Amino acid sequence: STEKGIHDFLEPSLSALHDPKLLSGMDKASNRILQAIEEKQTVLIYGDYDADGICSVSMLYLFLKSRGLEPIAFIPNRHTDGYGLSEETVEHIASTYFPDLVITVDTGISAHDEVEMLKDCGIDVIVTDHHEPPEILPDCTIIDPKCTGQSYPFAGLCGAGVVFKLIQYIGGVEEALNYVDICAISTIGDIVPLLDENRVLTKLGLEKINGDNPRPSIAYFKKLLK
Repeated sequence: STEKGIHDFLEPSLSALHDPKLLSGMDKASNRILQAIEEKQTVLIYGDYDADGICSVSMLYLFLKSRGLEPIAFIPNRHTDGYGLSEETVEHIASTYFPDLVITVDTGISAHDEVEMLKDCGIDVIVTDHHEPPEILPDCTIIDPKCTGQSYPFAGLCGAGVVFKLIQYIGGVEEALNYVDICAISTIGDIVPLLDENRVLTKLGLEKINGDNPRPSIAYFKKLLK
C-alpha cells in the first residue's frame, strides 16, 4: 500500500534481512555449536523427512562440515520412526551414535519428554524449529521465531530459514548465502508466506539455482527436467 512496500515486495534485497541476534536463543545456540566445533565433538542433526526437513539438515550438515566437523545427519523413516523425535529414535540415537550434541531442525518444539531423555543420557540439545510452540517447551536452548517474548520482527520463516539465520549469526551473511539455494527449495516446498525475508531468500535462491554453476544435485534435477 506504499511505494516502499511495493518496491520491497517486487525487488527484495539483502538489506531486508533481519539481524539474527534478535532471535531468542541464538547466542546460546551459537556458543554451544562453536564449542562443539572447537572440541571436535560428535554432533547429530535431527530433521524431518519432508522437503523443509531434508533441506534444513543438508544446510546445517554442509556448514558444520565446512568448519571441520563430521556431523551425523539423521532423518527418521516416516513409516517406521513416525514424525519428530520419539522414545524409540532417542534410544537409537543415544545407543548407536553417542553424540555430544543433538540439534533438531524443522522439528523438536513439541518434544519436551524426548529432550529430557536425551539430557538424561548426557546429551546437550538445541531445538531449531518454526512450528507453533506448545504450552510446555523443551528445557533446552530453543530457536523458533514463533516463540513469544522475543523481538524478532518476522515469524514466517520455514525450518531452513531458521537454519539460515543460525548460519548467518555464526558465519556471517556471505557464508549463509552459500546455502540460499537449498533454503529457497524449503521455503517454496513448505508453503510459508512469500513475504518479508522469505521473498529475499527465495529470490536469491532461485537466482543461484538458475545460474551458470548450480550445485551438483540441483544441476542433476535440472538436467532431468529438460
